[in-house]
Amino acid sequence: MELIICLCINNRPNPILLISHPGPESQSDPS
Repeated sequence: MELIICLCINNRPNPILLISHPGPESQSDPS
């Protein structure tokens, strides 16, 4: 799951993110 966390931080449109988080738009990084 470490890879998924890294992908989330990078904000990259990866298929893993879609599977783990069915709503990338909902996640807005404050950075």
